Amino acid sequence: MTSTINKIFFLLNSQERKKLYFLLGLTLVMSVLELAGIVSVMPFVAVVVNPEIIETNKWVKLGYEILNLKTYKSYLLFLGVLVLFLIILTNIFKALNDWFLTKFCARKTYDLSTEMFKIYLKRPYEYYINKNTFKLSSYIITETKAVVQGIINPMLKVVINLVITGYILILLVLIDPGLSMTLGFALVVFYIFLYYFVRIKLINISRTKVKQNALCLKSISESFQGIKDIKFYGREMFFLRRYMKSSFLLHKLKIQLNLISQLPGYAFDTIAFACVLVIVLFLMLRGDDMKQVFPLIALYSFAARRMIPAYQQIYSGITKTRSNLSSLDTVYDELFLEKNKSSQRSEFQTNQQNTEITAIKLKKSININNLSYNYPGSNNDIVDKISLKISVKSMIGIVGTTGSGKTTTVDIISGLLYPTSGKLSVDDTVINGDNIRMWQKNLGYVSQQVYIFDDTIERNIALGLPDEEIDKEAVIKAAKIANLHDFIVMELSKGYQTVVGERGIKLSGGQRQRLGIARALYNDPEVLVFDEATSALDGITEDSVMQAIAELTKKKTIIIIAHRITTLKECDVILVLEKGKIVAKGNYRELMQSSRQFKAMAKINE
Repeated sequence: MTSTINKIFFLLNSQERKKLYFLLGLTLVMSVLELAGIVSVMPFVAVVVNPEIIETNKWVKLGYEILNLKTYKSYLLFLGVLVLFLIILTNIFKALNDWFLTKFCARKTYDLSTEMFKIYLKRPYEYYINKNTFKLSSYIITETKAVVQGIINPMLKVVINLVITGYILILLVLIDPGLSMTLGFALVVFYIFLYYFVRIKLINISRTKVKQNALCLKSISESFQGIKDIKFYGREMFFLRRYMKSSFLLHKLKIQLNLISQLPGYAFDTIAFACVLVIVLFLMLRGDDMKQVFPLIALYSFAARRMIPAYQQIYSGITKTRSNLSSLDTVYDELFLEKNKSSQRSEFQTNQQNTEITAIKLKKSININNLSYNYPGSNNDIVDKISLKISVKSMIGIVGTTGSGKTTTVDIISGLLYPTSGKLSVDDTVINGDNIRMWQKNLGYVSQQVYIFDDTIERNIALGLPDEEIDKEAVIKAAKIANLHDFIVMELSKGYQTVVGERGIKLSGGQRQRLGIARALYNDPEVLVFDEATSALDGITEDSVMQAIAELTKKKTIIIIAHRITTLKECDVILVLEKGKIVAKGNYRELMQSSRQFKAMAKINE
C-alpha cells in the first residue's frame, strides 16, 4: 500500500497535491456536518416519543430554554427543521465534494495521457525500432485512464468514506462503547474476509486487463492498416476472430471485477436489518426503558444508513484499486524512466522545438569519422567503422545489398540514430544531443515509406505547421520540383485543399512518394537525403524527379540511396556498402570499371 501511495504522489505535481489537501479539508467539513445530522436525530425522536424528556433531560431542557419557545410542539418543529437543514447542508457538501473530485480526476486523466504522449514523442527514433506502437497507444489512452479512474479516484473515495465512518464510529462508541465496537468489528471483519478471499483473483485480473486492452487495440489498428491485403486475400474472419478472442476475455474480466466489487451489496439489507435487530434485543435484554431505547435505535438506524454504503464504497474502491495496479506500474515506470533517464542514447534527442532554434549551416563538408552502430540488444555492427567526407553542394549516392547498412548510415547522418562509436560533424561542429535539432532543421528527408496523414495536401507538405504559418508559395514551389503540381491543380477539384484520406489512400504510390519529396523541399534545406525515395515511381516520373534533383546539385548537398543504379549517374561519388563497410567508392564510370559488385547491381537494375 505504501508503494502504491508513493507512486501516486510521484504522478501528482505540487499544484495537484494542494488540490488533494483541499479535497481532504472539504471532506472533514462534510464529516462534521454528517455527524451533526446524525446527532440531531436523537433529540428529535426523543421529543416525539416522550415529550416529558424536555423536563427530565438536562441537555434537551437546556436547548428548550435557550430557544425560549412556548410549547414543546414548536420545539419539536425546530428540531425537525434543524435535522432537515443539516441533512440538506451535508448533501450539498457531498455534491460539492463529488464535483470537485470528478473535475480533479478528469483533468488528471487529460494531463497524464498528454504527458505520456509527450514522452513517447520525445523518445529517440531508436526507441521505436523494437517497440509495439499499438501497446504504446494503449498506454496513452487506456492505462492512464485506468490509473486515474481505477486507482486515484477510488482511493480518494476510500479516504473520504474512511473519514466519514471514522467520525460516526467515534460518536457511536461514545454513546454505547460495547455495542458500537461489537457491531463495528463485525462489519470490518466481514469486509476484510471478502477482500482477502478475492485479492489473488484481483491481481490476476489486473495483469490480464493490461495485456488484453493492448491486444484489442492492436487487432483493430492492424486490421484497418492492412485492409487492402485483408480484403484481397479474404482474411477478414482471421482478424475478427483475433479481436473477438481478446475482447471476449476482456468482457469476462469486467464482469468478474464488477461482481467482486458489488459482492457485499447483496448482503446489505440483511446486515442492516440484523444490526437493528441486535440493537433492539441487546437493549431490551439489558432492561433499558423503551422510551429511552427508541431514540437510540433511531440513531443507530440513521448511522447504519450512512455507514453501510460507505463501507461498500471502501470495499469497492479497494477492489478496483487492486485490479488496476498493473496500469499504475506501467505508467509509473514510463514516467519514472523519463525523469531519471541517463543513457547516452536517450539523451541524444533534444527537447527543443523547430521554432526555437537556428539551423546549423553547412559551409565545407559533412565528416564521418570511424563511425559504427549496432541496434539495441545486438552485438553485430550494422555500420562498421565508416569514415567519409561529403563536400558541400555535392551529390552522393549509396548502394548495396539488403542489410548492407545503407539506411542505417543515412539515419545516422540525419540524426535519427546516434552512433555507438565514432562521430558525425558538420564542418568543425560535432553533432550531439545539444545541437541535433539545429542540424536536422537544415535537412530535408524522404524515406522509403512516406508518412501521409488524413488531411489536405497543403498541410501534408508543410507537415505539422499551423495554417497561419504555412507558406503557400513554398508549398507550390516544392510540389513543382517534385513533379506533383500539375496533378494537384488539374486533376483534383479542390487543389491543394484536397484531403488525401488516411495514409494517403486517395493517392497512388508514386503520388505519395512525390508528396514526400515536396515535403522535404518545403523548407528549402541545404542538405537533402533520399532513402530510396523514388522506388515507387514509374521510370518516366523517376527520370523527371531525378532531373529536378540533379538541377539542385550545385545549390544543395544531396545524399541518395537509390533503388535503380542508373539514377546515380549524376552523382559526384557513389559508395558501395557491404556488411556495414565501404567496399568501393567512385563515380558511376569509375565503379563500372573497377567494382564487379557495382557492375552486377547495375546489370540487375537495368
